[in-house]
Amino acid sequence: MVWLLQGSALLLSDISEMETNVKNKEFTNVALIGDGYVGKTCVLNCLQKSNFRNTAPNVYTEMTIEKIVADKKIQFKIIDTAGQEEYDDVRKDVYKKADIFLLCFCVADKVSYENITSKWMGELYQYKNKPIILLGTKVDLRINSSNTSISRDKGIKLQKRIGAKFYIECSSKSGEGISDVMIAATKILLTNQHKKSCIIL
Repeated sequence: MVWLLQGSALLLSDISEMETNVKNKEFTNVALIGDGYVGKTCVLNCLQKSNFRNTAPNVYTEMTIEKIVADKKIQFKIIDTAGQEEYDDVRKDVYKKADIFLLCFCVADKVSYENITSKWMGELYQYKNKPIILLGTKVDLRINSSNTSISRDKGIKLQKRIGAKFYIECSSKSGEGISDVMIAATKILLTNQHKKSCIIL
């Protein structure tokens, strides 16, 4: 099943139906993956502090975000990775630990969009059973008439092509779509918990 995240309210209603399936103190690793300079670190900063800081890419950073659902604590460890080839070994170690992949491209950069299939899905192939959230970053830089910008429709097509659970567009600068990232991750966690709690006779 594939979802397109179009608004927090739609997703929150689904969360409320499954929230009783969450165990206390869930720890879920979310790995930020994608080309350098697509804005992964800025997304991480916004998730943590809800403000924009234009920072240089780094090799490895992690932080913990805690959400409360039905009086239960859910803890997400968000891991920011470098996209350069020289850090392949660092990323591979992160892939093994990840529960969810947050796969990023910049909507104003056609190359980063094409690299989702030409590079990143290849790296994640052996982890294809792990859920993916496809994230289009820097929507504030999109120029609809430009050949280098990626439309929302193209993002949705890519989501379906790679089998990502969600496609979200965001801007770390304006804050648009940032909160939807954790809402989507929460829904994936709750859905997985719901499946595990079902007994097939």
